[in-house]
Formats: sequence, C-alpha cells, structure tokens
Amino acid sequence: MIFEIYTDQSNEYFFRLADENGDLLLLSEAYKEKEKIFDAINSVKKNVRTPTGIAKDETEEGDYFFLVIGSDGRIICKSAMFYSTANRDKWINDIQQIVPQLEVIEI
Repeated sequence: MIFEIYTDQSNEYFFRLADENGDLLLLSEAYKEKEKIFDAINSVKKNVRTPTGIAKDETEEGDYFFLVIGSDGRIICKSAMFYSTANRDKWINDIQQIVPQLEVIEI
C-alpha cells in the first residue's frame, strides 16, 4: 500500500490509500494547497493510532465505515464502506499497524 496524491479537474489535491488489489481504503477531503495534503497524510500517520484518531460510524442503509480524525478534531479522511463491523474493525487494526510506515507518491 502507498499513499497516492492526485488532483481533480478543479486542481484540488486529494490523497487515497488502496490495497494491493486496487480497492480503495481511505480517501481524503479536498485541499487547495499541495503542502496541506502532505500535512494531512502526516496527521493520518500520527493520529490513526491514538484513541481519538478513529471514529467508527454507519450509514442508514447499514454499511459501516470509519473516519480518521486529526488532533484538532477535523476529519482528515474517510474509509471505504464495509458490510460488517468485523470487517471494518479488521481494516482499522490493519491500517493502524501499517500506515505510519507507508510511502507517499504523486500521480
């Protein structure tokens, strides 16, 4: 897994994290400045292991997801949807273990 930084048609910056199969795991909020996207990734790496860095949630339709929260309380990124709490919680555990060491590339 690698953090990928990219821009959209409006030149806003985003990052995403996908697994080895290309399945999306995390997607960031939009950032207007390139420097801010690197700050956001560093914040994910730092906060994903803290007690307040992950917020579990679910949709009205019964899909489960989680948010990565910065130390300032702002949402940094959102996970993909999961069909069970067990699957979501497994990915939270996996991400907490590997995210701090992941590389960042620009695409």
